[in-house]
Amino acid sequence: MPHLITWGTPIDSIDTLRPHLRDARTKAALAAVILGMGGVATILVFSDMLTLVPLSIGLAVALILVPFPTADRLLGLSLIATMPLIWSGALPNVPLAAAVLVIGLIRVARVERRSVHPRAWLILAATWAPLLVGIALSHWPPPSVWLRPAALLGLAAVAAALGALVWRDPERRRRWMEGITLGLLITSVSGLLVFALQFMVPITAIVDGFADLQGVLRGTTAGETFRDQNNWLIPGERVTLRAISPLFPSPNNLGAYLGITTPIAFIQSLSHPNRAWRSISMGATVLAVSLAVLTFSRSTWLATTVAAVLMVGLVAFGRRSAPTPPGVRGTALKLSAALALVALVALWVGAAAGSTTVIDRLVNPLADESVTDRLDTNQQATDQILTSPLRGAGLGNWRAAIEQQDDVAYIHNVYLEYAAALGIFGGLWAVLVVAVPLAAGATMLRLKSERHHGMLGVVVVAIFTFAAVHFLFDDNLLNPQYAWLLSFAIGGSLVAAWPGYGHPSATRTA
Repeated sequence: MPHLITWGTPIDSIDTLRPHLRDARTKAALAAVILGMGGVATILVFSDMLTLVPLSIGLAVALILVPFPTADRLLGLSLIATMPLIWSGALPNVPLAAAVLVIGLIRVARVERRSVHPRAWLILAATWAPLLVGIALSHWPPPSVWLRPAALLGLAAVAAALGALVWRDPERRRRWMEGITLGLLITSVSGLLVFALQFMVPITAIVDGFADLQGVLRGTTAGETFRDQNNWLIPGERVTLRAISPLFPSPNNLGAYLGITTPIAFIQSLSHPNRAWRSISMGATVLAVSLAVLTFSRSTWLATTVAAVLMVGLVAFGRRSAPTPPGVRGTALKLSAALALVALVALWVGAAAGSTTVIDRLVNPLADESVTDRLDTNQQATDQILTSPLRGAGLGNWRAAIEQQDDVAYIHNVYLEYAAALGIFGGLWAVLVVAVPLAAGATMLRLKSERHHGMLGVVVVAIFTFAAVHFLFDDNLLNPQYAWLLSFAIGGSLVAAWPGYGHPSATRTA
């Protein structure tokens, strides 16, 4: 039966030929993680410095040692579980992220580098080229301003290359998507638990405890920033704590992550060949939809609604000639109706938590100061683009374009933000990172051959439809996990759109 993720027989050479080595590596990987946890405990006992550096190093070592196919799932899961190798400062999460991506690139590239169609690399390079041109032509602010966004965008480019290599092998792609689904499940459970705490303990206690936790996970600076800000709270007759997760302490970042990963889980719940994974994916989808509603992020609500309607329409009402697994169309409609009911129940729970204030955010957005501030910021960014259309204000120099908004760290519109920072070439890059994958997804939907499986095209179209809409209201490219996952899908979509993709004889597994 054709399905979303795989066809052909997996070839797990390490597991098949050397199981004793697998056992030794697994034990060594577990020992590395345990030693890392012991190092954290030692630091906490003998020092007042909060850091997870030893555990992070142990995780990186484990990723190196764990054999395939398990490593595929762990590498996919690790895209949301990165922790800093530094205590605090301008580059949270970046060092371990670089390690994870480089480990994946090295392990996968050695068997897949010759099987990716050259045109995919050319298109990927052309997609990133305007960003490089914009950076070269733009003003250069101090390194403290441009270093972090430059590092995140550089790692995003690495993630795009890794995505192209991973998606080339259907079996490996399936395992990575399973890892991403597990990450979605973990994040959804943690976010719902944090939201539920407000019904049991005072919100101030939750905020203080969460700030301390962020100090451990991301450094003391991140913890203090969390404590000082309040964009996760909705004031009203009763203050409402918006849904957040220890891995995504911003409701908007959390919503953006859910928008990218939930389509993967939704399609897997319909078409994964393994019944257990279909159940896991369905559970992750249900929890993710509930969590997305409880973030009370209006940009997430809008982008999710647009992407969901398109995704369900393509699955349930798309061309009958497309190679869709039997029964999927009817199941998709039933699951979609159930998810809509779940969303309404979650909205009712959220309204009960915050009285009428939560509903006011939906029906009367212009009464919210954050919305009017964003409209003013967008106008200032537009003025900056007209003033300096070629050079911009410089990468990361968002404040220069919105000088009247001293408390705003960035522009809540990706297209305007990068056009203001890097001129028209930066704006062109922001358009291409969603337009090119959408074109690739449309190609997969249009072609009838098995290698251009329609269900995979639905995933790509849904992800980048969400991103295209969400870009209008927020910039989560400054969030590491979002940038890596989106770029990972960019590279994969380009590989999936070219001949030679997915043929069983081309399947290789490290």
